[in-house]
Amino acid sequence: MSSPDARRMHADLAWTWPIISPPEDYVEAGEHFAGLLSEHVDGRPRTLLDLGCGGGHFMATLKRHFTVTGVDVSDAMLDLSRVLNADCEHVRDDMRSVRLGRVFDAVFIGGSVDYMQTEGDLRSALRTAWTHLRPGGALALGLAKTVETFRQPHHRVDPRAWRRRDHAHRERLRP
Repeated sequence: MSSPDARRMHADLAWTWPIISPPEDYVEAGEHFAGLLSEHVDGRPRTLLDLGCGGGHFMATLKRHFTVTGVDVSDAMLDLSRVLNADCEHVRDDMRSVRLGRVFDAVFIGGSVDYMQTEGDLRSALRTAWTHLRPGGALALGLAKTVETFRQPHHRVDPRAWRRRDHAHRERLRP
C-alpha cells in the first residue's frame, strides 16, 4: 500500500470505511469463503489467519466458523476491526513480512491482495500465507474482479466475482 490515496484512506479517512463499504455487504462472500475453506482443509478447520484484514468486514463473518487472527498494517483500520470483532486477536504488521511463529488451518487474503503493487510484494504475501499454513490447510484469495471504466476512480469492483464457485482451485503446493 504505497499510494498516497491508499495511505490516506486507511489512516485519516478510515472512519469512513464502514459507510463506504458496510460490513453487511461482506456476509454473503464471507460465507462463501468459509464454505470453500471448510471444504478444502484436510480435517475440521478451527483456526484462520486473515492477512490484510482491514476494518474486519470479512472477519465478522469468518469468525462464525473459525477462531480468527487478523493482521493489518493500518492502526486505524485495526481499530475499526477491534470494535466489530472484539473477540478476535488483532496484530499490527505487514502481510508481506509478518511471522507469528504458529500455523493455522486456513489463511484468507481478501481484497487486500489488490494492494500488492509488484510481483515481489505478491510473492512475499503468499510466502507469509504459506509459512502460517499447516500441512493440509487451505488458502483462499479474495480477488476482486475489476472492470476498467477509464473514469475516476478508474475501476469498479463486481461483487458477483466473490460469489462464483468456478474460481475455486485446489492444488497441493510445495514451498
